[in-house]
Amino acid sequence: MFEVVADTNYSSGTALKALQAMGITGYIPNTGRFIYQREGFTYNSEEDHYICKNGKALKFKGTSENDKCYTITRKHCIGCPFQPDCIGDKKEVRIKSTIDKPYYDQMHIRMQSRKGRILMKIRQSTVEPVIGTLVEYLGLKKVNSKGIEQVNKCLNMAAVAYNLKKLLNHKARIVKQKHLQTNQKPKGENGLSGRFLSLLLRCFVLFMNTAQIAITTYRMGVQS
Repeated sequence: MFEVVADTNYSSGTALKALQAMGITGYIPNTGRFIYQREGFTYNSEEDHYICKNGKALKFKGTSENDKCYTITRKHCIGCPFQPDCIGDKKEVRIKSTIDKPYYDQMHIRMQSRKGRILMKIRQSTVEPVIGTLVEYLGLKKVNSKGIEQVNKCLNMAAVAYNLKKLLNHKARIVKQKHLQTNQKPKGENGLSGRFLSLLLRCFVLFMNTAQIAITTYRMGVQS
């Protein structure tokens, strides 16, 4: 079975349903809007209603946009010891829950597992730093290309340049450590390689975007 790990921005009922339909196991933290458990209320999935601390049922009353509404009126709360802190002076208690709650519940449980926590830590230490560097520091906020195939080519080349920079920086540290161990100063070691690679990567990204614009303009001229 295939697995996919993504951040909260990819969490939606549509995405979760699509993953299940395709037989893909997802590890995606739920959005902050989703609430797994309501304090003082227990959800009964078989009968589709909520139970309050006094054993009264908040019954399903209908759907509003993408939310299901569950309510209980004040007349059912007369004599309840929890009334002051629950319904108070309101006419009813209302709970809204997404229509895709079963999918979010399943994802919540999966993300609480040991495997889910490990996969998110791996993603945070491998994927996010690279994307953050390419987008925030190297200007790869937009790829001016047409089609997913062309986008993949551009990102693959950007990844190659990024990895070359990491490799040269890593080798530079090894050389520096060896010279420190022998009490010798490395010749020409002044950090220029890292700065040069950073400049080279910026130029490469700019070149790729410019080339894509030129190609797109040429195709539009040919088609017209």
